[in-house]
Amino acid sequence: MLLIALSLVTYLPKKTQAARASNPNKITICHRTHATTNPYRRISVNKSSIFDGASLDDPNSNGTGHGRFQHNDWPGSDANPVTARPVPNVYNPTVTYAPNKKRWGDIIPDVLDNGNQLNNVTASPLNYTGAGYAIYHNQAYGGDSRYATMCKRRSAKEYCDAEVAALVADGMTQSAAESSCMAELQEQGALEDAPLLSACGNNIATCSFAALSVYGTSTGQVSCSGGNITMNATTNMSSITGEAYFQYGTTEALGTSVAATPASVTGSTSFSVTLTLSDGTYYYRALVATPTDDGEVAGTIETFTKSSSTCSGTATTTTSTSSSSTSTSTSTSSTSTTTTVASSSTSTSTSTSTSTS
Repeated sequence: MLLIALSLVTYLPKKTQAARASNPNKITICHRTHATTNPYRRISVNKSSIFDGASLDDPNSNGTGHGRFQHNDWPGSDANPVTARPVPNVYNPTVTYAPNKKRWGDIIPDVLDNGNQLNNVTASPLNYTGAGYAIYHNQAYGGDSRYATMCKRRSAKEYCDAEVAALVADGMTQSAAESSCMAELQEQGALEDAPLLSACGNNIATCSFAALSVYGTSTGQVSCSGGNITMNATTNMSSITGEAYFQYGTTEALGTSVAATPASVTGSTSFSVTLTLSDGTYYYRALVATPTDDGEVAGTIETFTKSSSTCSGTATTTTSTSSSSTSTSTSTSSTSTTTTVASSSTSTSTSTSTSTS
């Protein structure tokens, strides 16, 4: 049996369940961070969170919407004299950002719906040109492939681990940095964080940092028996009920979705699916679709190779650089990770692995 760890999950917009219409009130943005290792977090939010009644990018507004001035700050905004803001104001991998100057803006595409204004505000795209457009669409820019990996789906824990490290490096205490990130998660309003929000009584800022390791996580395994492959997973959705699925394919693009058993899950629940697959290398992940939010809480992409009635591969751990990191490894044994509400334990057998992301 090959154990494959599905680590921190990420809440993804639905793409595979055509019968469920996309919610027109949702929008996907690249939310800026303060970490040069993970400059953006791709999240889905309600359009109403972009603006709250003031003009786009108004420097005199103290609102917290993603389209507000506070989400489009830049390193020279408090210089004397103030230096000009870059256009677009996005993370630049060729710049060395000074401590406490790791600032760039959110990237927001056109949020208008059928030409209507949003909250009585004329909503134009924000930083959605040039390098910003490339970052949003995971494309290289100016021959630099680093732009293509800047805006990735990241779980709340992946996001906060990188954010806290950046804040501590800039002089903030560990506890203050953790509290700051929990408050930031609440402000983001990311649909990805629905299980965490539910567990925290609708206010993530009041939860302990340890909650990030519990809610919205998943562990799983894949096993071979004859010509069949069984994928297993668990998820902790707090009070949210959703539909359990697996996605798989011969590339990281996946492409095929299949319902799991049980089909409906809530709280801390296990689910699985058994498939008959031809020999080859496959990529897969577990996910839970939440009908009310038109999104998915999904595990990271893992891989295995099927040959006759056996499987081979190695469990991989997702790094903080991406919720869909690419890993290659060779091992003579397996790695398993188990996370529960009460405690966390990790057991690792001897292995040799190489990971790239």
